[in-house]
Amino acid sequence: MKPSLIEQTKLLANALDRASTACFTVGIATPVAGFLYNVGNFRALSGPFEMIGGVLV
Repeated sequence: MKPSLIEQTKLLANALDRASTACFTVGIATPVAGFLYNVGNFRALSGPFEMIGGVLV
């Protein structure tokens, strides 16, 4: 394999890793933090069962 193709593969792998981390942060970590710290009265809008159900789906 050419060195340029190897580098392109590495860059693609890094981009996918960053995208998956961003999806985890937005989809799971942010709602959990909002629930724990009650940001914007988040607990009144959703209960713990909705949080658990959202993670399982």
